[in-house]
Amino acid sequence: MLGVIRILSCAALFALAAGAGAAASPWLVISDVHYDPADSATAIPGIGRDTNGALLDSMLAEAARVSPDPPVVILTGDSLAHHFPTGAAAAETMAALAMRFNTTFPHAQFVLTLGNNDAACGDYAVTPNDAFLSAVAAAWAPLVNRRNAAPAFATTFARFGGYVTTLPIPGLKAVVADDTFWSTKYEDSCGGSSDAPARAMTDFRRLLAATAPAEHVWLVMHVPIGINAASNPLNKKGKPSNYLRGASQKTLLAAIRAPAAHVALLLVGHTHRFAFRLSDDDPSRARPVLVAPAVSPIYGNGPSFLALDVAQDGGVDNVVEYSFASGAWRREGDLRELGMTRLGVADIVALGGRLGGDERLRRRVLDLYEGGGLTEARFTGWQPYWCAARFVSATGYAACLASP
Repeated sequence: MLGVIRILSCAALFALAAGAGAAASPWLVISDVHYDPADSATAIPGIGRDTNGALLDSMLAEAARVSPDPPVVILTGDSLAHHFPTGAAAAETMAALAMRFNTTFPHAQFVLTLGNNDAACGDYAVTPNDAFLSAVAAAWAPLVNRRNAAPAFATTFARFGGYVTTLPIPGLKAVVADDTFWSTKYEDSCGGSSDAPARAMTDFRRLLAATAPAEHVWLVMHVPIGINAASNPLNKKGKPSNYLRGASQKTLLAAIRAPAAHVALLLVGHTHRFAFRLSDDDPSRARPVLVAPAVSPIYGNGPSFLALDVAQDGGVDNVVEYSFASGAWRREGDLRELGMTRLGVADIVALGGRLGGDERLRRRVLDLYEGGGLTEARFTGWQPYWCAARFVSATGYAACLASP
């Protein structure tokens, strides 16, 4: 299995050639790689297929071109392909990916979270304290704990996939959680225990409390908080579909709102689309949520990743999307094109206020959302997606849909 992944010499040369002067390079966010080592095709896949070796090669080369020596590379989950075989192959492929990313970015500090497909027992079936978590922790520890950024990583990750890491900005830390445990689709199918979601939440809250006295905290997860507008605006009962279980989301939101937690930003993936959200109906209590697009084009998006300009206050001054379309990588666009000064709550709220009366802006938001691909938003309209971005609660979302 390890031999399936080829070493990309040009990406390695990019990384090795990067010097200390590249400290200003943007941080990279790469999500939903969904790597399929069994796909040996030499062409980059399109709709209906996950990432093969050719796309992985191409994406890493482009990421190294965009940021030859990034201080941080954040992976927001679902590294393994959809319908990945259960058993030892999952851990072996995760280890192979660690080697591959390390070759491309040998100096970067990695922030790794798992997604619903990243388990040895199947989709939405992560098991606490199992051999898979321990194997992934061992393989990725040299990347995550680079320069002693996350000394407890191997121990805490092996429990529930969570840990705390110090980021290379003064006063900034990240708390990573595998929120698959809290998903509405989670199943304890591999002999864990029925209270795994509650125990995972207790573990997360303990990690969040351990970030003190950090001035700012980023939460890195996979599944978004709030409404799933992609399935359908309303389910058969006339209610919106949630990504997370109600009780788990309520506890998570309370932890985020707590002033002592100092949460400044949430980073997630899962939707395969580039988007922004708020973590709360009330903007005064909300935090910005950055939803990273997918590398895998299986659902019609163009393969994409993000580059972040991170300020010294721990905020994100700009987000640039790079996408693969028409046979080549391109700079798809950034926050500035949407009239946003940075990734903040006020900027997200203001963007929504402009969308209703500006068709050109709506088209540009959809361009970035799709990453050069094609999605259902072109046909269902922009409002369900904006309402899901703006409101977490079912009542807020429904009222937004009903508004003119």
